Amino acid sequence: MLRFRPALYVLSLALAFLAGVVATTVFTVPGLRSAVAASLVASPAPATQALPAPATPLYGGVLTFDGFSDPISFDAHTATSSGHNVHNALLNANLVWNPNGNAIAPDAAESWEISADGKVWTFKLRPNVKFQGGYAPAHPRDGTLMTAADVKWSLEKMMGLNGQPISARSGWMREFVDIGRPDQGVEVVDDLTLRVHLSKPFVALPNILALGFSALYPDGVTQVDLQVRPYGAGPFRLQSYVKGSDWNYARNADYFKAGLPYLDGVKHVNIVDSAAREAAFLTGKADLMEGNPSAGNLPKYQELATAGKIAMRPYSTQCRPQSVNMNSTKPPFNDIRLRRAVNLAIDRQAYTTVVHGGYATPSLYLDTGGWGRSQAEIMALPGYRTPHAADVEEAKKLLAEAGYPAGLAVTMMARNTSGYLLQAQFIASQLQLIGINVTLEVLDTATFFARAVALDYTMFSYWFCQTTTAPEELFGQYFVTGGSRNWFGYSNPAVDGNYLAMAATMDLEKRKAVAQTMEQVILDFMPAAPLPVQDTSRNYWGRVKDMPLGMTQYYDRKFELVWFGEPGVDPTPTPTPTPTPRTVKGTVTLELRKPDSPPSDFLPGYAGVVVTIANEGFSRSIRTPTDGSFALTGIPKGVYTVTASARGYLSAQKKNVVVGDADVTLPMTRLKAGDLNSDGSVDGRDLRGVIVNYWQKSPQPWSGGSKIVIPPPLPTPTPTPLPVVPTPTPTPCCF
Repeated sequence: MLRFRPALYVLSLALAFLAGVVATTVFTVPGLRSAVAASLVASPAPATQALPAPATPLYGGVLTFDGFSDPISFDAHTATSSGHNVHNALLNANLVWNPNGNAIAPDAAESWEISADGKVWTFKLRPNVKFQGGYAPAHPRDGTLMTAADVKWSLEKMMGLNGQPISARSGWMREFVDIGRPDQGVEVVDDLTLRVHLSKPFVALPNILALGFSALYPDGVTQVDLQVRPYGAGPFRLQSYVKGSDWNYARNADYFKAGLPYLDGVKHVNIVDSAAREAAFLTGKADLMEGNPSAGNLPKYQELATAGKIAMRPYSTQCRPQSVNMNSTKPPFNDIRLRRAVNLAIDRQAYTTVVHGGYATPSLYLDTGGWGRSQAEIMALPGYRTPHAADVEEAKKLLAEAGYPAGLAVTMMARNTSGYLLQAQFIASQLQLIGINVTLEVLDTATFFARAVALDYTMFSYWFCQTTTAPEELFGQYFVTGGSRNWFGYSNPAVDGNYLAMAATMDLEKRKAVAQTMEQVILDFMPAAPLPVQDTSRNYWGRVKDMPLGMTQYYDRKFELVWFGEPGVDPTPTPTPTPTPRTVKGTVTLELRKPDSPPSDFLPGYAGVVVTIANEGFSRSIRTPTDGSFALTGIPKGVYTVTASARGYLSAQKKNVVVGDADVTLPMTRLKAGDLNSDGSVDGRDLRGVIVNYWQKSPQPWSGGSKIVIPPPLPTPTPTPLPVVPTPTPTPCCF
């Protein structure tokens, strides 16, 4: 039996699954979290070293970081986004947690033991874990100690038992927990001891338990209760908030880990606009910023990083599987030759540039360099290898062999948000090069998901996102027969059987070998043509110490070990020379709306026209003020296309604009009958369901003929209510 005591343990703790072995050191598992390798398109590599930290952490200070959303509720189990996790992780305790890197450490659990057969996990709780109190409405469990009954309730709640909804992120552990037992697989031994009984060995159980979505709550606290107020036992408590703006968290004086957290508090500021977020960070108003810097600001970031003023730590988003997905259960993609042709047709280097701005890692299904193959191995495979022209010619031959020498027409679903739509447009342009003419069917999220689940599609492009790096999550959700997100219609008894064998394998290298064998079996069938996975960056000022970077972005947001080297001192960046401005300026003019105005009569001025400057490697957009003027600054040298678009007007475009040219004038013509409006109407007449042919002629790589089916608008979903703040002034939380 293995016994784990309070120290750091690695993600795949089953490496020490030898009877009688006691874990006393940190196991190192190389590559379990994919290191972000150089992207397919070379880009400047920022320095990644922060200032050296003193040996002893200091107390005090409020960490400010920018985010993009409010929490949907205080229920971590029903949350799905990293934008929700950044709030809930501060408030809650888990059984175990991922403090940094690939390590798993005790959290509310003081220690745990694993039976020799790997099917019984016994957790011993700390005796001093106290739930937060002082919120309104009051609850009988406020300020009380956590017991094994609370953990049992929380685990069962995650798994969708006892009338609670299953957690989309943590609930899949029920595939391994023996929920058919009278105790539903979670046995309370005494107040501080519980056992989790598995139906089969599952070495990645800690991966799930450490997620920010696997919080522990008092016995009986439901999803409804958590709509109103927090009930956690985490390092910080909610102090005040303004919905859509600031969320303020204060140090929990009753936190069960002595001396933690070091910070006085954490402030989350909602800033949706990327330019504003970068400005807040560069001026020191934010201590931490997630995301790659824009091309215009990249030199500033690099200069600060080189000087040791900031740290830039790139990491993978783990948005896998990222792929072009084909319905192999019906024609035409029940023919393997067509699926292979699609895989060969896509230029992954161009995909990285256009869709992800140059920040992406070559990937298959598993995480590159971790459970999956190395980047070098992937770059030698069909679809990734060079020269790409040879793959395109091979794809055309496969199309002809499949009976389509003149090509074929297909419909491809696309989600109606900018990133997914850009992805779909690019894929459509690539497939056209081999003779597959794509009709894009642009759908709202709810319709898109429903159609995908029902296999009511021919093909769609998408990126899913993994919460763990465990291969059990990838295969179990997406490729095992009946998997919760198996939207490909894929089924293979060999994969199903090997999945259980892999999950029970104690030896890391054997487990990795089985995972890669399963991946190859799926690639041979090719239900989904894999694409590069986007990378991002965690950027923070050098005074911020011990900032974690966990296995994925869903683990490392407790911030209990973070501290300031200079508490209370704002960063003072070294002034840098102002670069020579690289600007494209101009004015948007609009056709007069008066019926008797001549067609050529234009007026300047319209607030809110979207002006975009773009070429193959760069894109930026702004909205015009009331005078219709625009100035796009910090533009890399080059030749661009400038486009203006606004509802009710045809887009205006000027090509071959060189940075520094004289002002650009973009005259926009009022929509007339026969013109396609962005809201799906012509002169007020509904066009829902109409197939519109279009031909986009511009230097952008996704140019080409295609079609769009205009979907019907759906009612705006009603958001989950949060506590109402009556004024925009921050108010104490829940008192």
